[in-house]
Amino acid sequence: MPPPLRILIADDHPLFRIGLRDLLRGDGHEIVGLAADGFEAVRLAAETAPHLVLMDLAMPVMDGYEAIAKILARDPSIRVVVLTVSEDQEAILKSIKAGAAGYLLKGAGPAELRAAIDQACTGEPLTAPAPPHELTDREHELLRLLAKRLDTATIAERLLVSPKTVRNTISRLQNKLGLSDRHALIRYGVQLGLDE
Repeated sequence: MPPPLRILIADDHPLFRIGLRDLLRGDGHEIVGLAADGFEAVRLAAETAPHLVLMDLAMPVMDGYEAIAKILARDPSIRVVVLTVSEDQEAILKSIKAGAAGYLLKGAGPAELRAAIDQACTGEPLTAPAPPHELTDREHELLRLLAKRLDTATIAERLLVSPKTVRNTISRLQNKLGLSDRHALIRYGVQLGLDE
């Protein structure tokens, strides 16, 4: 059994919050707060210093994306797992861009939730529940090599192209996926399990 975690639950549905609280308490975790909106989640995260936040995306006052970014800007060591009903690819990408360590659909069972929490806290990739955007073979291979954290020169060598071509392809890939920088691309590749 992993050590108990300090967990903050952020969801605008009271029954869902309470159900999660009871399940996780039963696993021996300490629930440090229950937030009904993103603003409250940010405030409670600052007050309680949780190890992990379980975050809904569609919440009043402040949505989950903004709350994730604000929580992690203040304390990057906090792990955030998004729990949502949305299978939308854009939602997954936006969550990753905000800094989420994992993404799980609310229809998942207790075992999947426990696995997602364990993976997020150990830094293991959590495979997103949707396929990546339409990528060319070259872009997919580049994303795979980025996920393995290879540098530009090594990637160029593997793909038999110049470092400048690699940099240009990275730039195109960022634009195509709507990701801000190389690190966001790496996180996205890892989330999709491409580093294995």
